Amino acid sequence: MTAHNITSFGICFKNLKYRTKIGLKRETKEILHGLSGILPAGAFTAILGPSGSGKTTLLNIVAGCINSHHGDVEFYAKKICIPQQQINPDVLPSFESEYVERLIGEEVKCENAVVTYIPQETHLSCLLTVSETFQIAAELKLPNYKQYKKVVKNKIKHLVDILGLNKVLDTRVSCISGGEKKRLAIGIELLSDFDVILLDEPTTGLDSASSQICIDYLKSLAVNGKTVICTIHQPSATVLQRFDHLYVLSDGYCIYQGPNNNLLNVLEEYDMKCPCYHNPADFIIEIASGDYDNNETGIKSKLIENFNNIPEVKTQTCCKLQTKSTSHQYAATSTTQLSILMRREYLKAIRNPTLTYLRLATSVANSLVLCAIFWKVSEDITKVWFNYNAILGFVLHLMMPSLMLTILTFPCEYAVIKRESINRWYSLKWYYASVTLIDLPICIIYCLVSNAIFYTLTAQPWEFWRFASFTGLGFLICIIAQSFGLLVGSLLNVVNGTFVGSAISFPMMLFAGFGMTFKDIPSYIRWIGHFSYLKYGVEGMAASVMGYNRTDLFCPKDVVCLYSDSQQFLDDMGVASDQIFFDFIVLIAFFVGLRVVTYICLSKRVFCKT
Repeated sequence: MTAHNITSFGICFKNLKYRTKIGLKRETKEILHGLSGILPAGAFTAILGPSGSGKTTLLNIVAGCINSHHGDVEFYAKKICIPQQQINPDVLPSFESEYVERLIGEEVKCENAVVTYIPQETHLSCLLTVSETFQIAAELKLPNYKQYKKVVKNKIKHLVDILGLNKVLDTRVSCISGGEKKRLAIGIELLSDFDVILLDEPTTGLDSASSQICIDYLKSLAVNGKTVICTIHQPSATVLQRFDHLYVLSDGYCIYQGPNNNLLNVLEEYDMKCPCYHNPADFIIEIASGDYDNNETGIKSKLIENFNNIPEVKTQTCCKLQTKSTSHQYAATSTTQLSILMRREYLKAIRNPTLTYLRLATSVANSLVLCAIFWKVSEDITKVWFNYNAILGFVLHLMMPSLMLTILTFPCEYAVIKRESINRWYSLKWYYASVTLIDLPICIIYCLVSNAIFYTLTAQPWEFWRFASFTGLGFLICIIAQSFGLLVGSLLNVVNGTFVGSAISFPMMLFAGFGMTFKDIPSYIRWIGHFSYLKYGVEGMAASVMGYNRTDLFCPKDVVCLYSDSQQFLDDMGVASDQIFFDFIVLIAFFVGLRVVTYICLSKRVFCKT
């Protein structure tokens, strides 16, 4: 009988402690209390425990999502012999050549182990269909995708069949059930090869049949040499039997770790016999919750004393896992990543009714309302001040939708970015570049439509360079507001972001000339106005339609015309008529600066391990 030796990777950790601050007083609470243990290589391990016992915290530390802990987490390599008839190619690497090389090639170093993490929350791109989600994931996660298209399609079909997603392949993710989203989130991460897979409560939200299907597939991964570790809240007896190894937590302490089939024997040693027809998982969780603990038995304390510090942890046989940025390259090339991500962002843009169609509709409606108030105001010599107010109102109209819509939508997108970045789908810089490039045409259309309506109906002077300057400045205001929204959205949640975005916009509007001229602002606070991008937009737009030797407006004999020369009005407002070029330079600097700062903040938050 032929057998193959496969290198599997396990995890050993020693004296893990983790503290966090809670409450208004920011009091320190210790979540994990010096945990030690081994999560065996090539085994299907369950981390059990009641709510609040520290399961997810332990998994996040092992996955590398938290590094502000005390103690060591290390990986070790182990050769596992798998009989030929036991090997299932459907759960091993997708490409035959790589599959053979992995079995008989060079030994993989433990510091280069590939770890995949699937969090409990199902953060997915809701505007894509299930089929598109699988397709894009495959293109980003699998090397040489074009060369092995047929093989990849077969693997996707196999996963879809196993996870029961056949009927929803052409359905948008936003329209499928919570259980289907959970299975989809697991399926897309199982497309690529990995050594260790970590799952946070993969059966939560699934019915019993779906849970069994999911657990059976994860078990098949472990049978074929993969290391599968998952937290699970309260498995059924049938599901519990599928696990090889258990690690049970209670209030941040370990009360059992070892083979699944030895759990009841160990408990009987402490005079804790599981009642007949009682689920062993329920029994151990009841013990972990303290249901059987009293002054006489103290069973939980005895278990903690016995299992929280075990001599089997030999860190000298382990090695540190290198950071993903240095140990693993992305499957797709940089240009391929950008191309795929731009295609995905384009699909999301044309299907997004809020950011695309509703935004365009409201821009037309608001432009018409603004023009109804300031109808042909530019031709009336007695309403030069009203024309300036019309420009100010138009700038605010460009700014507010771009700012607030981004603040409201981007925090939801952030969760998707974090999951995909942690699992090395793509480089964050190429995602950021794709978002920027796809947003630009939308902003251009939005600004052109709005500017054409406003410029025409308010009777601004029809000279091409004036219209081009006016439109260009409006476009810059739009993309700067969007950049500011991205910055706020990358740092804060929707509620806090909405408050901060509107609060900061208010002083920017004041310094742009809302109700007063810039020179009327007290000198001790006037310097703040130089940080208002709206100020440069309003000044540049006003100069483009009123300055540069604009033809004097006709002044009837019976009317006192203070500003028949528009240049005089600009002088009184403190606006230099020849500063459009300067305004363009400043606004471009604002745009570039905000985009760079946003990228830095986003990358810090995505890869932050607190």
